[in-house]
Amino acid sequence: MADRTRVRVFCEDRRHEQFVRRMLCEHYRIARRDIDTQVAPRGRGSAANWVTQQYPGVLRLARSKRSQEGLGFLVIIDGDNVGVDKRREQLRAAAGQSSSDEPRVAVLVPTRNIETWVRWLTGYDVNELQDYPLSDEEFANRLPGAVEAWGMPRDRESLDVPSLSRARQAMSVSPFTRK
Repeated sequence: MADRTRVRVFCEDRRHEQFVRRMLCEHYRIARRDIDTQVAPRGRGSAANWVTQQYPGVLRLARSKRSQEGLGFLVIIDGDNVGVDKRREQLRAAAGQSSSDEPRVAVLVPTRNIETWVRWLTGYDVNELQDYPLSDEEFANRLPGAVEAWGMPRDRESLDVPSLSRARQAMSVSPFTRK
């Protein structure tokens, strides 16, 4: 196994970046310096479209770097009002293939958005069809608790929101297996 894990992240916005960076550092023990984040440029159209356009290149890069054992890729894109399956279908279509599965590319689709996960992980009931806006301050205050709760369902009696369960599953492959 590689001595260190490096991750290239492609995401829609700074909230995605903050969540993912903190989750990778704290839960997966990946050094901050080993996380390279590409964020959709602001003011240049849909961030979801930008991530979708980057996806074929991410797959090509992951395949070309197969010999680099400790290198992983993470794509995070909001499910918005279309959900996980439709968003993943859009990514596959952009890549021109029926299956976009690449073992070292984890695709996370928070649905409706990352705020839904943050609220759920910090103890609030949510519905993936509803929007839960959070101010920057509220997001920042809840982020540590959300990341701490990443590794397990909120409690034993409750089930995760479906998009979060699928994201946890996506992160259970190498090189993201917990250190």
